[in-house]
Amino acid sequence: MSKPLDFLDAIWKNGATEALDAVIQIKPVRKRLLRRIDRRLTRSFAAVNHRRMPLRVQEMRKRAIMNLLHSIDRGIERGYVGSGVRKRVLSSFVGNVLSDEHERMRPFREQHGFNPPTFLTISPTKRCNLKCTGCYAGSSAANKSTLDYDVFTRIINEKREEWGSHFTVISGGEPLMYRSKGRSLLDVVEEHPDNYFMMYTNGTLITDQVARRMAELGNITPAISVEGWEADTDGRRGKGVFQKTMDAMANLRRHGVPFGISVTATKENAETVISNEFMDYMFDEQGAIYGWIFHYMPIGRSYTVDLMVKPEQRKWMLEQELDLIYKHDRFLIDFWNGGPMSVGCIAAGRPGGFFYVDWDGNLTPCVFFPYAVDNIYDVYRRGGTISDVLFTDYFKRLRDWQDALRGRDGKEKVGNLFCPCPMRDHHRFAERLIKEHPVKPIDPDAEAAYHDDDYHRRMHEYDTQLYQLLDPMWEQTLQQRPDPRMEEAATQASSR
Repeated sequence: MSKPLDFLDAIWKNGATEALDAVIQIKPVRKRLLRRIDRRLTRSFAAVNHRRMPLRVQEMRKRAIMNLLHSIDRGIERGYVGSGVRKRVLSSFVGNVLSDEHERMRPFREQHGFNPPTFLTISPTKRCNLKCTGCYAGSSAANKSTLDYDVFTRIINEKREEWGSHFTVISGGEPLMYRSKGRSLLDVVEEHPDNYFMMYTNGTLITDQVARRMAELGNITPAISVEGWEADTDGRRGKGVFQKTMDAMANLRRHGVPFGISVTATKENAETVISNEFMDYMFDEQGAIYGWIFHYMPIGRSYTVDLMVKPEQRKWMLEQELDLIYKHDRFLIDFWNGGPMSVGCIAAGRPGGFFYVDWDGNLTPCVFFPYAVDNIYDVYRRGGTISDVLFTDYFKRLRDWQDALRGRDGKEKVGNLFCPCPMRDHHRFAERLIKEHPVKPIDPDAEAAYHDDDYHRRMHEYDTQLYQLLDPMWEQTLQQRPDPRMEEAATQASSR
């Protein structure tokens, strides 16, 4: 049986880049194609449900994909995606990332019995021109930790060769400050034209010249960090930063580079950053194509539980996010509340997911799980490859936990995917995992948190309060009737 995105492979294989680019520029044709994709996705997600997901979850996953496509459609219509960029997106992102992923993974799957990760998140430098309150990385201009260029590019090559992965997420520090052996980040992007890169950035270094080069490359999209309006952003990031991010967005629009926003919600700005007013401004006026919502995590510089989004705020955020997704067609993914879209936590190299390589080469399950089981420099000295970490007990135990939450272990039903994060939402498990395996804190803050009994106690209390609010909401969501078209497709599939 075909999988939900197989028909996109067919569309890609039946048209060259130039032909597809010509087609998507014609608005009526583009609209017809979107309607066709919507019908096909509805049938596919209803019929292909090997994860035994509730139909309501399948509907939410399908809705997320369609919202992204509609957002891209609006970007093309407004001229925010330049001609050269469109062609590179078609060849690099559609041709290499979306198309034939299952087949590219076949050699790894046949050798090891499971699919490899889809991508990696790499922070090539800890350097940053800002010094934000509560930075998970503890970055600053004074910190010189940087991944060696030869190691950086080898990692990208290895994941392509061993996993068939052509998607790379870049974090930081500030990625545009990366320098090693005369190469900048954009030099690395240029050297890997078969990869599509998404870069988290504070945006302050995206000058007109940088935006022009991104457009020429065509295989990178920046996700610009914002904390709310000017007072919120400048209050956490520094005076004048908000205006610099607005200037960066203007530069990107001018050169037709698609971009998104990356929002960190805290107890102080949660109601602002996902308000209708703020989202309308970022998506409709500034032209963001996508949005990522992160919740402040009590790790990194001056970690504190006090800055976390309160449980009752998180419930409100979830209700508001569902409204934005269903009523406003926003492609907006909250990596905590949005667990149904990704079917749970995607860390530790699970199929469809990723793991993390930091500026010192530390290998951790996630950016927000700062305890390393190995280091890529040591792996290479032993003659290994980037894949070795996937077979550690530490990563395997975390993937087993993910499978249990997602109901893939065959023993339990699907758990509450509104609470998918082991570090944040299931801290007892995370604490036990860290203490039972020979892992290493990646910085002094992670070391301090490891030994901080009060920190762990407060995280446990937070989880208890969170379940009391979100468990009933999860059950109510599952009881809601999904799209009648999806119900009909599911019924037809089950009768075959």
